[in-house]
Amino acid sequence: KWQPEAQAEYWQVTWELNGGAWPSEGDNHAVQVLKGGTLAEPAPPVKANHTFEGWYKEAGLTNKVNFPYNVSNVTANFTLYAKWKDEKPQNPKMEAGVYVAGTDYIQPDGLVATVWKDGKVFKQFVENTVNHAHSVFVSERNIYTVGSRKGEYYSAMVYDNDESKSYPLYSSASSVFAFGQDVYVAGDIVDEPYLWKNHDRIKLAGKANYYGRATSVFVSNNDVYVAGYLFSYKGGKDIAVLWKNNELVELSDGTANARAYSVFVSGNDVYVAGEENSGSSKAVLWKNKTVVSLQSGGFDHHIAKSVFVVGNDVYVAGEARKGGNDFYAILWKNNVMNKLGYKAKAASVAVSDNNVYVAGYETDTQETQTRAAIWKNGIKTLLGNSSSVARRVFVKK
Repeated sequence: KWQPEAQAEYWQVTWELNGGAWPSEGDNHAVQVLKGGTLAEPAPPVKANHTFEGWYKEAGLTNKVNFPYNVSNVTANFTLYAKWKDEKPQNPKMEAGVYVAGTDYIQPDGLVATVWKDGKVFKQFVENTVNHAHSVFVSERNIYTVGSRKGEYYSAMVYDNDESKSYPLYSSASSVFAFGQDVYVAGDIVDEPYLWKNHDRIKLAGKANYYGRATSVFVSNNDVYVAGYLFSYKGGKDIAVLWKNNELVELSDGTANARAYSVFVSGNDVYVAGEENSGSSKAVLWKNKTVVSLQSGGFDHHIAKSVFVVGNDVYVAGEARKGGNDFYAILWKNNVMNKLGYKAKAASVAVSDNNVYVAGYETDTQETQTRAAIWKNGIKTLLGNSSSVARRVFVKK
């Protein structure tokens, strides 16, 4: 008499490695497990620049498997999923110094986007026939440079360290700001204002019958501020604006042309530098949307291009002109005007350890050539070659 033996039943096991691989030696992973039995832990998989953090029951990596894994409650074939932690090598720390973004002219490449550090060329980006750096931001281990490039077409130029990022045709990047792990870029695409966060674009709120430009970005306490202006295609005046978390605030009332070029946040106060023009340009500083008068110094035209705040001191960089040919790079401190250089223009200001840095350029007496310059406490240092321009200064401590 014979009694048939019970046939053993198994569940099939699939191991989802999520980009990893089994070790070349010691691969002992099971492909099936006895129903009601236990599954042994295999040798851990490997993945370049990653640390293995265990096996999980679902693709969402929520419930971690403890081994030996009792499968008595399992009712079907199943898959286990590997979890990885990115361990890419960190960039070396960025050195302290004064970084300046702008444009230099070099042979045979022509106009080249350039970053100077402490008065010397630090990086140059040669891609097309014309390349301009508009802004630079230096974090603990990264340097971000943005601007514009032009070959057959033009587009925004955006670099994370030496890695070029792809941005749409007919775009331009005006300003960059890093906050935590996030990188923000302000600019425009075909006359529409945009903000990019980690290179994903966000169209900024607009107004009917108006185009726009985003000129400056600043992040404070997780709030994102963007300065810029709207310009009408139906004959209206330019409007200086500020976006806070993409909520549009009009700084000017539309009775005169107005533009905002720079935003800075200090504590609970928001400062925006720009200009109003009702026949002649007037430098304007808005503090919490209220206009603060800047000393005119007897000049016919003046423009505020950049603002920086330290404690109770407010620094504004810009330019002023009297008549047709007399113009100066200007620094206002607490609304008092100071001349930096004759036949020169200032574009950016930064303050660190009681030192005041202003970036801009000067021209020759015929105003046919420019030369990038930086002023430290009023003392000028020339940067670059003929036709060079400095647009942004950033101090890394």
